[in-house]
Amino acid sequence: MQGARQTVGPRGAASLSPPPLHCVQAFEATARHLSLTRAAGELRLSAAALTQSIAALEARLGVKLVRQLAPAVQLTDAGEHYFHAVQAFAHRLRDGLYERLPVGRAQLHVTASQALARLWLAPRLGLFAQRHPRIDVILTSTAKFQSLKDGGVDIGLRYGGSVDEDMLAVPLWTDEHIAAAAPALAARADGLSPGEIARLLPLVEHPVASWRQWLVTIDPALASVDPLLSCNDLHLAIEAACQGLGLVIAPSRLLGAKIANGQLRRVGTHAAPGKAYQAVLWRERAERAPLQAFVHWLAEQAAEKNVS
Repeated sequence: MQGARQTVGPRGAASLSPPPLHCVQAFEATARHLSLTRAAGELRLSAAALTQSIAALEARLGVKLVRQLAPAVQLTDAGEHYFHAVQAFAHRLRDGLYERLPVGRAQLHVTASQALARLWLAPRLGLFAQRHPRIDVILTSTAKFQSLKDGGVDIGLRYGGSVDEDMLAVPLWTDEHIAAAAPALAARADGLSPGEIARLLPLVEHPVASWRQWLVTIDPALASVDPLLSCNDLHLAIEAACQGLGLVIAPSRLLGAKIANGQLRRVGTHAAPGKAYQAVLWRERAERAPLQAFVHWLAEQAAEKNVS
């Protein structure tokens, strides 16, 4: 009887056979979360089982993927490359079903700032779902910049900033900063000069656009201001303005809906230049059909005339 074939090689050499899927899944979840605990919770496995699966994967590949698992997961350079390769393969599997089968679905994980997500993107996602009902969008809004390199994120909407060489930035629009307030407070600003507004009326400050920078574009002598309320997030500042707590400076497109429904009223006619909004994605994944569909739709929405 002929015995089973067995490949014998040097110690640590990679096997030519594909690694077990459960080992790859354990590594992908751990690398994506950079946390053994969160990965174990997602896969409903014990941390010990994940550790064993990752060790088995490293043995099969003949390379060290994880430098340490605790207290925080750290990947080796080889681990970083393998993680991105695994994610790209998973995307190709899902996208292949989406493109070739009428029942196939694709998934996109999108991140944006809280203000951009709540005031501009989220109200429009229903339109995208109507046009592309088989693409599921997972939208995460965060007060902090979330790097696409953290894993699991397909596209990020950014306000200004530079991108790495392996990223692709698609310009959407360049906004201008305008002043706005609740109608009753805006009425008090009628007839006042910018200097009088800054001196006599309550102001709401936030990191995206400061009153000092906005006023300096009118008159350098107006650099000294004393905001009544400072918020660490643009969305909070806009909501405070809607409640009549003060005037706010913000990108005009994000104020459009609030102005249109009467919650806010534009104050004055001055507008200061802002930065460009852009969609950022992995350059190597830019050809994915679901990503192209979403970016094309974003460009269409961005081309709409702003309401201010």
